[in-house]
Amino acid sequence: MKELKKTTLKSAIFDLGFIACYITAQIYHYFEYYRNDRFENICFLFIISFTIFYLKLVWCLKKIKLNEIKKLILCINLNFILFLSFLGINIVSEWPYGANHSNYNFFLILMLISLYIINLICNKNLNLNLIRNRFFLLYTLIAVYLCAALHKMNFDFVNPEKSCANWYHIKLLNRFFPEVTVNELPKFIKYFSPLVTIFIELLAPFFLLFRRTKSLGVYLALFLHSYLSLGGFSDFSSLAFSILVLYIFNSKTSISSWFDKILVFFFTSYIVILLSLVSAYIFPESKEKIQTIQGIILLFSIINILTARQNQKRTVGLKYNFKFSDLVPLVFIVLITLFGLLAYTGYRTGGTFTMFSNLKIAGEENNHFFLEKYNLFDHENEIYQIVDSESEKIFSEARRPLDWITKSGIYLVHQKSLKDRRKFSLKIRSQNGELINLNHQNINNFLRKDYNFFFKKTYMYSLIPDKSDKISCRW
Repeated sequence: MKELKKTTLKSAIFDLGFIACYITAQIYHYFEYYRNDRFENICFLFIISFTIFYLKLVWCLKKIKLNEIKKLILCINLNFILFLSFLGINIVSEWPYGANHSNYNFFLILMLISLYIINLICNKNLNLNLIRNRFFLLYTLIAVYLCAALHKMNFDFVNPEKSCANWYHIKLLNRFFPEVTVNELPKFIKYFSPLVTIFIELLAPFFLLFRRTKSLGVYLALFLHSYLSLGGFSDFSSLAFSILVLYIFNSKTSISSWFDKILVFFFTSYIVILLSLVSAYIFPESKEKIQTIQGIILLFSIINILTARQNQKRTVGLKYNFKFSDLVPLVFIVLITLFGLLAYTGYRTGGTFTMFSNLKIAGEENNHFFLEKYNLFDHENEIYQIVDSESEKIFSEARRPLDWITKSGIYLVHQKSLKDRRKFSLKIRSQNGELINLNHQNINNFLRKDYNFFFKKTYMYSLIPDKSDKISCRW
């Protein structure tokens, strides 16, 4: 028991801390707006099983039941692998319509499963071994931050009248003060918050790379995510925190204290589910305000865990020795980075960690400071202006008049309408002024392209806003 307590148990509970926080992140995502669909119900069953395992583990830890502890840790890891597989399949089934954090989560799931496989083959253990491997998770987050900052380096994001940074401030304020506009923001917020956002997203990842500045990087990232969670982005914020929490744990923090704090964080997620149910069935008009309350719950849960440091300076760490098997998780880090740069290849502009960046790089447009679009693919070159649509919600924001859309984007609109069994009717204007009415009968003649399965599952467009002065932000 002494050996287990000092090594195996400490490593296992370090992993369980991440697992509990990761599951909480999925609760914030899938129960943010409760829809009572099949996926959410299955997800809820997984959460219940995790809860039972965790409660039994707490009891066994107090009673020091060695065999039971080993069995429960194995059960939790097996359950987590099934949960990851379930989430991954769901994300793939929804492709290519994946949001930024959902796409990031898919790569993260692949990396976590690969870590399980590597540890099973190399160490004969079914665990993540995050005391050693947590760096790989951190590097995925660093890659996302850097891509998000890079995309925001454009003329519209730093323009206070159009910046999505100011759009977010108004989005949050309008939940409680509906009449507030951008012009009513304090000048130092209106003019400097776009620059501060870029600065934080650039500085935090560089701080996270080095041991002496890692804590500062964690707090910078937590500051950003805490504010974002209040306005409806607690899903991505909680996912990022599940990784950042691994750098809050301290080598001198007691196992029981750490585990207790993680459990408090995990069980607060049940309040999120309850609020979502209340929002969906009793106060449907108050969903956005309840969403902000969920962000406050996440913030207080984070503060609870932050106290685990207990002013100790020394962090958990092992002398790192690079192994050949480490190349596997490094491949996923490279893939995440390349995926985030797809917008500049002419292939995909939606969900590539653009994070409401104001980036316009489809068709002939390019508002980036210094990056050019390399047309390795022609999917984004032929664009049309949306004039009207008979369908109230044919696909996300495609119904907005005067938005520009790519030809491949129109293909995706049509496919989405078929999937949702909605009427497809779209009036568009070509760049030479020709008006075109599209419907289910003539869409195939208009497209004249044979899009293969790989294209349908990987391509995603971002609408090009009109040239007016309105703030128009899309992920």
